[in-house]
Amino acid sequence: MSKKLVMSWVSFAKTGEPGNREWRPVNGRDKAEYAVLDDGPVRMELPEAFSKRIGFLEEMSGLIQAYRTFDFGSHPAVEKMMKDKEKVREEEEQEEETRQKDLGDGDEQFDFTFDEIDDDKDFANDVEDEIENEHDEL
Repeated sequence: MSKKLVMSWVSFAKTGEPGNREWRPVNGRDKAEYAVLDDGPVRMELPEAFSKRIGFLEEMSGLIQAYRTFDFGSHPAVEKMMKDKEKVREEEEQEEETRQKDLGDGDEQFDFTFDEIDDDKDFANDVEDEIENEHDEL
């Protein structure tokens, strides 16, 4: 077998051909057989298991290419998801506007100045003083 391999390499180096008529170049993709170099004569084969693996790799390559060129924005499920997301955003904005409006309506009852607070403190102090005076008189 080593003699067969060396002769094939020498022939290929000299002529560009492997030196064996059974060893055919790969032409096209229909039946990509390869040369089997063992104790028997050189022959071209494509084992079924190898063929299945190559088929799987070609299928995966096609899927990868399809994924790379796929326009997600035009997919109906993605379009629906984006519309739903926009609807939720609009509802949240409306809820926030309503909440802000409700808070604004309630702010009037707490609309006062610091002077009024000081007046209230003075009133509380006056009441406290009056209570103390009445207590002292008793």
